[in-house]
Amino acid sequence: LLSMLAGEELGRLLGAGLEEEELVLFLRALEAHGLAANPAHAFHILHALSNAPRAGIVCAMLERRDRARLETLLLKLHPAKLDDAASHSVEQWAGVRKTFGV
Repeated sequence: LLSMLAGEELGRLLGAGLEEEELVLFLRALEAHGLAANPAHAFHILHALSNAPRAGIVCAMLERRDRARLETLLLKLHPAKLDDAASHSVEQWAGVRKTFGV
């Protein structure tokens, strides 16, 4: 499912807002399947999630372990750690991290 979602499609799907349960499911899927398979796509998914209405509020409501999961994913997706596989800039990465508040 992750590989089939483009960022703009995900944004339309979450147009009404992001719920905590949805965010947790995406984080678990990215952690288990998306990060290793395609880091650039994993970042685009997180970027799209960060643009969903209420993303910051939902992230603030996450349990500690889920916030840690999100922070770990973002740290692994820092452009400096991806070498040539990064499709995003440090500024884009920092913006997503700021939106999620981690």
